[in-house]
Amino acid sequence: MRAAGKWFGAAVLMLALVTSGCESWQSKMSDKAKTRAGLPNPRWQVGGGLSIDYTAPDDGMVYVVDLNSNRFLVTESVGAGDNFTFAPTSEAEFQFLGLDPAAAKIALYFVPAAVFRNAPKLMENK
Repeated sequence: MRAAGKWFGAAVLMLALVTSGCESWQSKMSDKAKTRAGLPNPRWQVGGGLSIDYTAPDDGMVYVVDLNSNRFLVTESVGAGDNFTFAPTSEAEFQFLGLDPAAAKIALYFVPAAVFRNAPKLMENK
Protein backbone atom coordinates (compact mmCIF):
# COMPACT_ATOMS: atom_id res chain seq x y z
CA MET A 1 0.00 0.00 0.00
CA ARG A 2 2.83 2.36 0.83
CA ALA A 3 4.54 1.81 -2.55
CA ALA A 4 1.29 2.62 -4.34
CA GLY A 5 1.07 5.88 -2.40
CA LYS A 6 4.59 6.84 -3.45
CA TRP A 7 3.80 6.00 -7.10
CA PHE A 8 0.61 8.06 -6.94
CA GLY A 9 2.47 10.98 -5.35
CA ALA A 10 5.14 10.84 -8.06
CA ALA A 11 2.43 10.73 -10.74
CA VAL A 12 0.65 13.77 -9.30
CA LEU A 13 3.94 15.70 -9.12
CA MET A 14 4.79 14.75 -12.73
CA LEU A 15 1.33 15.82 -13.90
CA ALA A 16 1.68 19.15 -12.11
CA LEU A 17 5.08 19.77 -13.70
CA VAL A 18 3.89 18.85 -17.18
CA THR A 19 0.70 20.89 -17.09
CA SER A 20 2.23 23.94 -15.42
CA GLY A 21 5.06 23.99 -17.95
CA CYS A 22 2.64 23.95 -20.87
CA GLU A 23 0.98 27.22 -20.04
CA SER A 24 4.17 29.16 -19.39
CA TRP A 25 5.95 27.95 -22.55
CA GLN A 26 2.80 28.29 -24.59
CA SER A 27 2.31 31.90 -23.53
CA LYS A 28 5.88 32.76 -24.56
CA MET A 29 5.44 31.36 -28.07
CA SER A 30 4.84 34.06 -30.67
CA ASP A 31 1.33 34.14 -32.14
CA LYS A 32 2.63 33.07 -35.58
CA ALA A 33 4.08 29.89 -34.08
CA LYS A 34 0.82 28.53 -32.67
CA THR A 35 -2.71 27.80 -33.78
CA ARG A 36 -5.86 29.34 -32.32
CA ALA A 37 -6.13 26.28 -30.09
CA GLY A 38 -2.70 27.10 -28.63
CA LEU A 39 -0.98 24.14 -30.25
CA PRO A 40 2.26 24.57 -32.19
CA ASN A 41 1.76 25.45 -35.86
CA PRO A 42 1.71 22.28 -38.03
CA ARG A 43 4.86 23.49 -39.80
CA TRP A 44 6.80 22.70 -36.62
CA GLN A 45 5.72 19.03 -36.57
CA VAL A 46 8.81 16.83 -36.90
CA GLY A 47 7.46 13.39 -36.01
CA GLY A 48 4.98 11.41 -34.03
CA GLY A 49 3.85 8.00 -32.90
CA LEU A 50 4.23 5.99 -29.74
CA SER A 51 8.00 5.61 -30.02
CA ILE A 52 9.82 8.88 -30.62
CA ASP A 53 13.59 9.40 -30.66
CA TYR A 54 14.49 12.91 -31.85
CA THR A 55 17.68 14.96 -31.93
CA ALA A 56 17.14 18.72 -31.74
CA PRO A 57 18.84 20.61 -34.57
CA ASP A 58 19.00 23.82 -32.50
CA ASP A 59 17.98 25.26 -29.13
CA GLY A 60 14.22 25.23 -28.65
CA MET A 61 11.24 23.37 -27.25
CA VAL A 62 9.84 19.95 -28.01
CA TYR A 63 6.15 19.30 -27.50
CA VAL A 64 4.42 15.93 -27.51
CA VAL A 65 0.72 16.42 -28.23
CA ASP A 66 -2.23 14.02 -28.17
CA LEU A 67 -4.03 15.01 -31.39
CA ASN A 68 -7.26 13.29 -30.32
CA SER A 69 -7.71 15.71 -27.42
CA ASN A 70 -5.31 18.53 -28.45
CA ARG A 71 -3.61 18.00 -25.10
CA PHE A 72 0.06 18.58 -24.33
CA LEU A 73 1.59 15.41 -22.90
CA VAL A 74 5.19 16.62 -22.60
CA THR A 75 6.98 19.94 -23.02
CA GLU A 76 10.74 20.10 -22.73
CA SER A 77 13.42 22.68 -23.37
CA VAL A 78 16.27 21.27 -25.47
CA GLY A 79 19.63 22.47 -26.71
CA ALA A 80 21.19 21.90 -30.12
CA GLY A 81 22.12 18.22 -30.41
CA ASP A 82 20.07 17.12 -27.38
CA ASN A 83 18.27 13.80 -27.74
CA PHE A 84 14.59 13.59 -26.77
CA THR A 85 12.78 10.27 -26.27
CA PHE A 86 9.10 9.54 -25.73
CA ALA A 87 8.15 5.88 -25.60
CA PRO A 88 5.48 4.81 -23.12
CA THR A 89 5.37 1.02 -22.95
CA SER A 90 3.53 -0.09 -19.83
CA GLU A 91 -0.18 -0.02 -19.20
CA ALA A 92 0.47 2.27 -16.21
CA GLU A 93 2.30 4.81 -18.40
CA PHE A 94 -0.52 4.88 -20.95
CA GLN A 95 -3.09 5.17 -18.17
CA PHE A 96 -1.13 8.02 -16.55
CA LEU A 97 -1.01 9.86 -19.89
CA GLY A 98 -4.70 9.17 -20.49
CA LEU A 99 -3.99 7.38 -23.77
CA ASP A 100 -5.48 4.35 -25.45
CA PRO A 101 -2.50 2.87 -27.33
CA ALA A 102 -4.76 1.47 -30.06
CA ALA A 103 -6.34 4.85 -30.82
CA ALA A 104 -3.56 7.29 -29.87
CA LYS A 105 -2.51 9.94 -32.38
CA ILE A 106 0.67 11.52 -31.08
CA ALA A 107 2.56 14.38 -32.72
CA LEU A 108 6.03 15.71 -31.94
CA TYR A 109 6.75 19.38 -32.54
CA PHE A 110 10.08 21.18 -32.38
CA VAL A 111 9.90 24.96 -32.11
CA PRO A 112 13.25 26.78 -32.36
CA ALA A 113 14.14 29.22 -29.58
CA ALA A 114 14.12 32.13 -32.03
CA VAL A 115 10.34 31.74 -32.35
CA PHE A 116 9.79 32.57 -28.69
CA ARG A 117 9.48 36.01 -27.19
CA ASN A 118 12.58 36.76 -25.10
CA ALA A 119 14.36 33.74 -26.63
CA PRO A 120 17.78 34.32 -24.98
CA LYS A 121 16.17 34.57 -21.54
CA LEU A 122 14.03 31.49 -22.23
CA MET A 123 16.99 29.26 -23.02
CA GLU A 124 18.98 30.52 -20.00
CA ASN A 125 16.30 28.95 -17.78
CA LYS A 126 16.63 25.46 -19.20
